[in-house]
Amino acid sequence: MTSDTSGISKLDLKRQNRMHILRLLRNNGPTSRIDIAREIGITKAAVTIITNEMIEQGVLFEKGEMLPRGSKVPRGRKKILLDFDETHRLGLGLVLDNGQLSIGLCTLKGRPVERQAVPLGADCSSTQITAAIREMYEEMAYKNDLKPETVVGMGVCISEEYHQVLGITRDAEGRVDYQAFEKALREFCSLPVKFGSLADGIAMAEMDYHPEDEQPPLNMVVFRCDQAPDCSIITGREIYSGSFERPGCMIRQPGEEDHSILQLHSMIQETFSSTVDQKLEELFASHQAPVLEAQTPEGLEEFRSRFRAADLLPEDAAIVTLLERIRRGYRAALECFTVFYAPDRIVYFGRHCVQSAMSAAIEEVKNSFAPHTIPTIRPSIIDPDEYHRAACALATREFFINKGGY
Repeated sequence: MTSDTSGISKLDLKRQNRMHILRLLRNNGPTSRIDIAREIGITKAAVTIITNEMIEQGVLFEKGEMLPRGSKVPRGRKKILLDFDETHRLGLGLVLDNGQLSIGLCTLKGRPVERQAVPLGADCSSTQITAAIREMYEEMAYKNDLKPETVVGMGVCISEEYHQVLGITRDAEGRVDYQAFEKALREFCSLPVKFGSLADGIAMAEMDYHPEDEQPPLNMVVFRCDQAPDCSIITGREIYSGSFERPGCMIRQPGEEDHSILQLHSMIQETFSSTVDQKLEELFASHQAPVLEAQTPEGLEEFRSRFRAADLLPEDAAIVTLLERIRRGYRAALECFTVFYAPDRIVYFGRHCVQSAMSAAIEEVKNSFAPHTIPTIRPSIIDPDEYHRAACALATREFFINKGGY
């Protein structure tokens, strides 16, 4: 991993090398100094100087000796593995999504430390939301001594349903402007802030919080499949800054007309919009939910949960139709991502995901393509009750990894 360093100051060069070291440890896990030198393309002496400084600062630590591989006993000095200390600092995550405000702390490797969550009413004002955030933030700051020396920064993920009330706008090219909301946050929060969609946060968490015995993929698609469909594209382990709604890309389904990405997005939006919940309410109110007896609010919520988990018998034709509609939406999205992005992995998440419909769509996609062209398709490692970890991942990537641990 060599790069042109002409015109870069010594401080910037050291920061860049520190960043490369942290990225390597993040991707590969504990690594020896000599292997770090080989991978990032600098001398072992330079690596020793940089890593010793990072150890003194508490960013890195020596994890122990590398175990021998196979039956051969290594000669000479054994390699000492380095890793970054996940408790060196914490990441703070704030999420507004699906009627809930949550805020939480995580270690640099995504291990949850603390979380608070409160429901948000459908008619909450900007003032009410900001006041709730301030109260939760100040309580967490007091309890955990949050300051720049202990927290890398705050990641913020806000679903589009809250954009208008918080003054968040989007320009004609799809870029989101968070300035109005950031100004409100600055009245009580002095931490650096990184904004992003929940899909972006999930993507960063998938990349940076992966198990130590596996490497994150180079290219990945993260697909949100619920009432607010969204997508994040990862290329070279970084978020692709283009748009999901790229006109001109075409997808064909058997027996159907071609669909551009814009048309496909509209189709997915229709499939996974709140009309799914509305349809379930209609089925429930009309006593077309044969698996339940009591027509109560608790019964409706149970029906929704069982529907999403497919833990019911689709005895009613309307239920069968709804499940089929969702399956077609999943398949359209998966085919689109497979054809036009060719990712190593597709990850899906969402509170309205119906696993049986997704499983059927995955099998259909596998049968439609050659085996070597099919990416790994799986649900996200981030549970809906831990979405704050996704926001923490945004902050950790931006203010720790990319800053070289400074």
